[in-house]
Amino acid sequence: MFDENCPIRIKKLKSEDVTKIPVYNGVKFLVNYLLEHEKIKLTAKGFLPTKIVADLYNQKYFLEEKIEIGVCKLRTEMDSIFVNICHLLLVMSGYGKKVNGSLTLTAKGKKNTSDHQSFFEDLLKAYCVKFNWGYFDYYEMFDVAKLGNGYSIFLLNKYGNEKRDSNFYVQKYFTAFPMFMEDVNVRSMHQSKEEYLSNCYSLRTFNRFGKLFGLIHIDKNINIMEPNIIQKTELMLFLNA
Repeated sequence: MFDENCPIRIKKLKSEDVTKIPVYNGVKFLVNYLLEHEKIKLTAKGFLPTKIVADLYNQKYFLEEKIEIGVCKLRTEMDSIFVNICHLLLVMSGYGKKVNGSLTLTAKGKKNTSDHQSFFEDLLKAYCVKFNWGYFDYYEMFDVAKLGNGYSIFLLNKYGNEKRDSNFYVQKYFTAFPMFMEDVNVRSMHQSKEEYLSNCYSLRTFNRFGKLFGLIHIDKNINIMEPNIIQKTELMLFLNA
């Protein structure tokens, strides 16, 4: 992704498109807050304060089941994957920085966020290139899904008009990158390496990347042992040259 020879190209966004991209709206919420208040005093551990966490999550840009059903009570930034990734991407994209225990905007952050296209592309690049896709899970294969994520986009763009179960994409991905099947060492006796890698890829590609950027719909299967159904949205923002 993002190499000049990569066949994946990003479409020009309309201003109304960005309102449908959860992570765009979440990071923009923090940018707008900083434009008004200049800084956010972080906690002793470097996280957003409780009020900002609640205010951002309660915008309902991205709902997390564990919070919505009450399994996890929203207290700190680390209780919400969405809030945490918005904070991380603000900094990784070069729009925010931490200074003396506070979060502030960079010169780029003060100037460039009005350009929704470049703002989106900077967030996408930060997520696809700089961010560790294994950060939110316990899978040991950190490169699964992140490596070759452009190929996953290609597959979703080509086949995503129809509803397909996630295994359709899983099989194509691991056919293209068979080395993961050879390298994985599954410690659990309750999972095969195929199941382990399938779950890892699906979580990172669909439940995280695809949903955070508003690129897919997921129909959850009632039977948790069966794969979910995936379909691309009208926001699939990529074209193959």
